[in-house]
Order: sequence, then C-alpha cells, then structure tokens
Amino acid sequence: MGIYRFLLAILVAASHIDMMIYGYDEGVVAVISFMLLSGYVMMLLIDRHYPEPRHARRFYLDRLGRLLPQFLFYSVVVLALLQFSRLGVATLPWMQYKNCPTSLIFLNFSLIGNNFYRVLGNCMLLPASWSLGLEASFYAIAPLVLCRVNHLARALALPLSGAFFVLAYFGVLDSDLYGYRFIPGTLFIFATGAALAKPSLFATRAAASVWLFALVLFAVAWFSPTIYARPYNKEVLLGILAGIPALKLLATLKFSDLDEVLGNLSYGVFLNHILLVWCADEYLGVRSWNLESFAALMICASLAATASFYLVERPALRWRRRIRNAQHAGNLGLIESKAAIAG
Repeated sequence: MGIYRFLLAILVAASHIDMMIYGYDEGVVAVISFMLLSGYVMMLLIDRHYPEPRHARRFYLDRLGRLLPQFLFYSVVVLALLQFSRLGVATLPWMQYKNCPTSLIFLNFSLIGNNFYRVLGNCMLLPASWSLGLEASFYAIAPLVLCRVNHLARALALPLSGAFFVLAYFGVLDSDLYGYRFIPGTLFIFATGAALAKPSLFATRAAASVWLFALVLFAVAWFSPTIYARPYNKEVLLGILAGIPALKLLATLKFSDLDEVLGNLSYGVFLNHILLVWCADEYLGVRSWNLESFAALMICASLAATASFYLVERPALRWRRRIRNAQHAGNLGLIESKAAIAG
C-alpha cells in the first residue's frame, strides 16, 4: 500500500496549489482515504502487537515514534527559515511568523494541537499538519475502540460518530470542523478502515453499510445545492465511496519493493511539499503551477523526503521495532508465568 500512500500525498500536494478536479478538492478526498488507511493499519498493528488495553502505553510510544520525528524535523526547518531567512517577508501573508505569540509557535510542536488549526491560524508552521493532529486524536482512543475487550466503546464508535457527521452534513454543526477535521465526526471513517482489516470487529458487513450510508448521503447532496455546497460534504463522501473499495482491493495485492520505497517517502512528501511551494514562491517567483512545474515540485519533495527518511525516520523505525519486540517478550513472560501458576 506504499504506492497508494504516495499517490495520496501527491493529491494533497496538488490541492495545495489549487489544482481542483471538476470542482472537487482532491486533497480532501485523499485525506479521507488516509483516514481509512490509518484505521486499517492500526487494526492490524493492535491485533498483532498491542491487543489488550494494558498495552496502550507501548502503543502510544510506537505511534509517537512514527509521527513525531519527521514532523518535528520539518517544523524546525520551517521555523529556522522564518527566523533566519527572508522566507515569507513579502509574498506570503499567512507566514508572518514574527507577529505570532510564542505560545502559538510552541503549540505547533504539540502535534495534537495542530488539529485546532483555527486557533493557530496564520501561525501554523506546517498547515497540512492539522490532519496529523486528527490522526493523533484517533491514536489516543484507538486502544479503547479496537482492543478486543472494550465492547461498549466499540459498539458506540460507528453510530455516534456517524450521527455527528450527519449533523454536520445538514449544517446543524460546522461541516468543516465536525464533518472533516475533528474526531467526533470522523471516527467512523477510521473505524471503517479497521473493519476492513478485521470484519468481525463491528457488526457484520460494517464497511459495506458505511459505503451505502455514504452513497445515500451523496445522492441527497447531489439533488440539494445547499447540502452539496456545504464545505467538504461532497469530497468527504466521495473519499469514502472511493476509499473503501480501493482499500479492499489493495488488501488483496502482494507487497512489492516499490511499495516499500514509495511508502517510505510518502510521509516526507506530505510534510515538506508546502514548504517547497513557499520557497518556490519566495525565491523563484513561482505564482502559478502547471503540470511540468508540479512534476518538478514532486521530484524535489521526493528527494527531500528521501533525505529526511534516512536521516530522521529510519533511526526511529529501529526504536519502534525494539518496542514491539519488547512487547512480544513481555507477552511471552506473562504466558510463562500463568503456565507456572497453573502447573
């Protein structure tokens, strides 16, 4: 699924230079697919390495080891450029860093605080990182929803979150926040990805039911201009409709070397592309983008992602593997202790 993640990162980058597709923000569609994929991968990870709530601490360390290293690396790079170069001085009004209070600058580094992007406003160092804050919110509750003993939390996850999304869809709540950016209205999307990895997790055919739910809502929106025009309704629903079958198909394919290479680059591309867009604007005078300049952007983003993967991500990956190995050793010791007591 590494190729898929890399393509999704490219779609997010395209949306940030205003390359809309038939009036749809393809970046939003891609983020919804990332949510489904995150739920899918977390279910496999928890089932294999952290199946009980008592394993939550190691699970959180594992996830911090995944999200933080490159996130902090690129945040520091942006901060240094804003502090010591002319980046953002004239051409990018949302990058007026020197007018930002120190508290908001530090909030950028909290990761989960980036989900509250309206609080950070023009002081966000990595604007795309709001979705990392959302993902971190999902990680915070994933052991409750996905571990095998929390039946009540699991039973309530899909319907309650779906209800929040419906309220946002009809405009009772802010559709941007509660239908796309905050965990109450998006948890059901993460959970659907988990259901694709483990069909027995929720009710029978939960993923198929969510797909039909999205299809009905999309059809209603199609014939209701008000609902259709509400921020991100159509993109979120399209992301569900496209992402579920895509993920189901990808789960049947064999993992390849190209999957590994592009999967390793996808996170770096997701994080660094906006910085490169800013640099192109500030230093090269690039104000509009075509396919050729966008291809050049993606090549530069991939090269930077390669460097950050080997410099930052790979050492953290070894640390995460030690956490998982220690977890398996702890599980084995517990089994042996129980066997000794039983004997």
